[in-house]
Amino acid sequence: MINQTNENFLDSILDKLGMEDAIEVYEYALTKIPSKKSELKRYLLAEDWFSARQAAHRSLSSARLYGTDKLDELLNQVRLVDTPEVDPVLLEKALSNEFDNVSEKLRQWINLHKDKSI
Repeated sequence: MINQTNENFLDSILDKLGMEDAIEVYEYALTKIPSKKSELKRYLLAEDWFSARQAAHRSLSSARLYGTDKLDELLNQVRLVDTPEVDPVLLEKALSNEFDNVSEKLRQWINLHKDKSI
């Protein structure tokens, strides 16, 4: 289920763009999440820290669009991936789970608002 903070953030995009455009933005985002998730997984598991950092950086603005602090936090942890504080395998699993959570949250939001626009 969508938590209240994330729903409010998603609704703020609705207020700025209008129903049709907000739904279009989030539907487009849903098509991009799998490739962002896959790219980060590939780099983290290959221990390609430079490419992982670049991919995480490119994903940060999208994470902020989704209104998820957890994804933002995890993407920022990628900067520390080659330090003892971060286990890359655990980080990849956490990122994968959070990308899945974000996808589900967006699907729920889109379905809820498409129903309202009918």
